[in-house]
Formats: sequence, structure tokens, C-alpha cells
Amino acid sequence: SRHIREMETLFQQATLTADASLSREQLIDLLENKHPATFRFLEKTSATIKLTGNHEFNSTSLLDAIDSSDDNNITWADFHAFLQRTAQAYQAKGGDKRRDGSPQVRYIVQQCLSETTRKWKEVLTTKFGQSTVNGLASGVPYRFRVIALNRNNLESAPSASCVVTTMLETPPPPSIDDRRGDPVSAREIKFAWDKTAVFASGLNQREQRKHAIDNILSEWTDAGPDDEGAVSVKKTFRRQTTFRKTDNDMEIISSSDMANILRDLGVPDTREKVQETFLALKAEEERLVDEATARGRTMGRTNVSEYISLDLMKRWWNSDNITYEIFRSEGTQVEWKPHGKVAVSASKISPSVCKIPCYKGSKPYGTVRGLAPNTLYYFTLRLSTSRAQSCSSKVIEITTAPDTPEQPVLISSDARELTLKWYPGKNGAHKYLLEGKLHEALDAHTTASVAQAAKKEKERGWVTYFEGHENTAKVVKLLANSAYYFRVSCLNTKGVAGMPSKMVICRTEPRRQSLQPKNADEFFTIECTGDVVVGDTILFTERLYIGRDGKLLTSSNPLAFTRSLGADGSRGESRLGRYVGERTIAASVLKDIYRSPRHTLEVGVAKPISRRMLRLEVIWSTVSTEEACDHVLRKDAIIQMDEEQIFEFETFRVPVSPCCARRLPSC
Repeated sequence: SRHIREMETLFQQATLTADASLSREQLIDLLENKHPATFRFLEKTSATIKLTGNHEFNSTSLLDAIDSSDDNNITWADFHAFLQRTAQAYQAKGGDKRRDGSPQVRYIVQQCLSETTRKWKEVLTTKFGQSTVNGLASGVPYRFRVIALNRNNLESAPSASCVVTTMLETPPPPSIDDRRGDPVSAREIKFAWDKTAVFASGLNQREQRKHAIDNILSEWTDAGPDDEGAVSVKKTFRRQTTFRKTDNDMEIISSSDMANILRDLGVPDTREKVQETFLALKAEEERLVDEATARGRTMGRTNVSEYISLDLMKRWWNSDNITYEIFRSEGTQVEWKPHGKVAVSASKISPSVCKIPCYKGSKPYGTVRGLAPNTLYYFTLRLSTSRAQSCSSKVIEITTAPDTPEQPVLISSDARELTLKWYPGKNGAHKYLLEGKLHEALDAHTTASVAQAAKKEKERGWVTYFEGHENTAKVVKLLANSAYYFRVSCLNTKGVAGMPSKMVICRTEPRRQSLQPKNADEFFTIECTGDVVVGDTILFTERLYIGRDGKLLTSSNPLAFTRSLGADGSRGESRLGRYVGERTIAASVLKDIYRSPRHTLEVGVAKPISRRMLRLEVIWSTVSTEEACDHVLRKDAIIQMDEEQIFEFETFRVPVSPCCARRLPSC
């Protein structure tokens, strides 16, 4: 049995007398201090087979049972015969019988302390075919084996050992690196993480000190410690089928055995890990060559792609270098809707959504590139060493900045106000920020008050004139006959701004234009044929009908008036209600909700909108009859109308100033 084999080894290692025997005091010390398991076995079996007769079990009664002679010494033959008699008598009595339903076989899980000295310790005993070993350190390789034990405490031969490495501590998620300026842009994000907070060596203080001393000795002597613990690289290396020694006593194996040695060391032998290990070995060899050259020594390079040396493998295995890996999700484009409506992200995101590797390095900071603008991403951080890796960290949610918008264009100008429009870059934006500053007041050299106002205006620098979700803005309270610079920036849902657009210079008019019904024929000189764009000032006429409830008939959209279906009053009255007259409207086009297929593709939003609606700001309106006077629209009223309704009759617009730009909706 196991007790007899172990006792024989201890007996032979003890200091024997000339006749190869031990004194009674030496044997008791050997049993109680060197092999207490055998002492407990004899104590347990004493009550079953009356080992010490009618005497109480103690050291003296036990020695008397082993050798009843007066001789003070006990030989191994005496002790061996005693153990065999005890085991036979114990087995004849039925041994340590279990109660009904007790397991026939138990399993002892042993942990290797040293593969070099073959030291093992028992960590647990179980009756099941699986169990959990607790109290282990993180990032440390362990070797385990199992021994079966029957109901008579007879042991089987040990199983083949297996090597497993515990995972590293899970790091916290990466954070945005504000130290490097503009950490979040349209196509890249700068990350940083605390090197001391994200990595734990997995060793207690005593083991850490020993590990540090071993590393220092290894650097001084160019050799590692003799005892490599539970997993010996040297022994694993020498067990490979391609192991051999070169003429200069260098121990090597073929590179084809890389997957085998990684598997024997408890490291996943995936194709990615094999390639990563080859690259790490080459980098380590280059580092050693550079150090040798700096010290004035000559060191030859090995061909890692053909064979691997033991020294290089041990250096890689014992290295504490950390590799940081960032993974991201596919990316979700923020839904581009009017009035700032955006998609709401889920409250809890699993790290499993982050499957795309986007950064890998050894520094505690990094930049993730190749992202899409105005897109929501999830990121996680994972650590790895030569021996182990961690689980992915919790998820951090980041939305990239919007792309650079197009240069703003001037669509209308007046003496103290300008109207500008712009288009976002790819994937749109959540909000827009329009800034401007005075370039020159053209009347400053002739008028003192204008010069003083221009001085104050220039001291303000860049001024925010508009912040909102629309891509058209009217800038008011400007100086007349003056030149201004304007630029626009896009913001995402988190308030992060992208790069501003190119600047545009715009000029206000020397005097205010006065649009009135009496001079409409002077201003509205161009007939429209469907080519109305944002910024145009248009003039059109519509027919008004009163329903049975006495109210003006409207469409399902309360802001859009219903288009007339008939040309004459009788048909209109029969279909829509009573005809009350015509209304002529002069208005500025503020917004066009039509989105062409080309623009939809460039911006990367939803499908194009086929129906065209125009949002208008009323300048003045008139009616043709007294009965329709209640339906005159006030100045600055905002209405929204269908394009077909606007162009039902003749429509005219004001010619655009040469400094203004017009963009048709089809482009």
C-alpha cells in the first residue's frame, strides 16, 4: 500500500545503526513528525483489530506491538512485517466499512508543488467525478493529478497530470485619454488605462519576492532557477519528439512542435496563439541581440521559423510583459431624425458584442482607428501574458464625433440678417453649431457709430449664432453693409463636436429690402417650375374652402393646408366645401424635407422621402374677398405645405443675389 512504500523510503533515509535498525525514539519521531498519515492509520485501525491488545493506543503500546523483545532497536524487517500483519487483520475485519449508500470509490486530487523534485500535495477528496479547487492565485500555471481510493483505502496508480493556468484578474474598462487632446474624433478614439490597476501578478508577497529574485539571478547568470515549480519548461521541452542538442550543447526543438509544447504548458494551442508566440520569440531574440551589441558582445541569431532554443523559450515563458487588447462592436449608426430624436441604447450591454480586435500593444494607452463618424461603439479591454489572459472588462460606450460638414452657403441676405444653409458629412449629425465673427464693416471709415460698433463686435471674436437640429439658420442683429466669417460644427448625441467646416465670408446688404404687395411685381420676376430651394422667397396663390363646420379645410397634417381639387367654385364646393376666395402668400422657404437618393446614400441615413413638403415663413399675405379676411396669415407665421399645392397655380420667386448660392433638391 501507499503507507508501506512511503515508510520504507523514510526508514532508509533515516540514520540507521550498524545493524540497519532504528531506536524506538527515532521510530516514534519518524511516525509522528515525518509520516503522520501512517501514525493516524495505525491509530484508526487499533480499535478495529485491537492492535495494542487491551491497552490504550499510545507510543509505548504501539512499540510493544511492533517488537515485544527487550531490544531497544527495531529493524525495517520487523516494522514491515508488523505493517503487513496489521493490513491483513484490518482487511479481514472488513476494514473501515461504510454505511449503505456510501461511495465505493473516492478520488484524491493532488497538486504538484515541484515537477523537478516530484513533490505533490493533497488538495481535496471527493466522491464525484468533478470538483472545484479554490484558493488559487490568478495568472499562475498549476499541475494536477487524481488518485482513486476504494472502500478499503487501497489506492490506484496516479492518473496522467494535466496543466491549467488560472486567468488574470479582469481589468476595468478603458477610459478616454483626455491628456492627448481631442480624444474622440470622427474616425478615431484615444484610450488610456491605469497599468497598476488593470494587472495583478497572481502571486502572494513571498512568491512575488522569490519570483523577482529568480528573474534577477536569471539575468546575471543567463539561466533560470533550477526548480521551476509545478510546470517545468525544461522538462516539457525535453519531452518533445524533435528535441535534440546541437554541437555547442544548445537544446532545441523543431518549430513544428510549437503547438505541442504550448499544449503541454497549459497554453491554448490555437493558430493565433502559435503565431503570436513565434513573433514574441523573434522580438525577444532581437532584444537580446541589441543588448549584447550595446555591451560589446557578439550574439548570433537563430532561425525561429525552423527551430526553437530552450533558453529563448524559458525567457518567453518567464516574461511578465503584459499585452493589452481592445475589442469593439460592429457599430450602430445613430438614427438621423428631425428635432433631435435619436435612438436610445440598451441599459446593459454584454462584453460578447465586442468581437472585433482594434488595438493590441504593450503600452498603457492606444488609439483605435478606422471608425465611422457619428456611430455608437462598445469597447472592452483584455489582458494577456505569455502564460494566461483575463476575461474581457465591462463595456464602455462611446459615440464618435460627426464628420466635417460642408462649407455653409449663403441663401439670402438683408441689411441686418443673413440666412445660411449647410449639409452634414457622412452619417449625419445630432445638432449643429453655427459660429461667426465680424471681418469688416464697410461703413466704418465713414461713420463713427459704425466704427465703434464694429470695434465691439470684433472684440467678441467667434460668436455662437445658432445651436439646434435644423441645417438652416437665420442670423439676425448684424451690422449692415458688413462682411462676416461663418463656420459650422456638428455635434453628436453626447455633445462631442467634430472638426468645423471651412469658413465662408458673407456680406449684409447696405439697406433693407421692403417686400410689400404693392411692389411684388418688382421683386418676384422669375417664374418657378418646381426648382424652389431653401432660401428662396416665393409668391404663390391658393384657393380657400370652408367646410360644413365653418372651418378652413386642412390635411391630416395640421400645418399643411389641403390642396384644392377643383378649378371652379361649384366643383370645389361639392367636393370640399364652400369656396370663399383666393389667398396670395409671399414667404421664405425655411426647410425642405425632401431627401434625394444621392443625398441619402452620401449621408448614410434612411431611405429617401418621396413626398416633398416645404416649411415656409410668411412675409405677407392677402385675400381676394372680404369673406376670406379671417384667413389672412400674420407676418413671420410658420406654415408647411405640399409642393403640389404651391405649384397648383403660377409661382414666382425673387432673383438670388450673385453672392448667394442655390442647391436644387435633386443634388
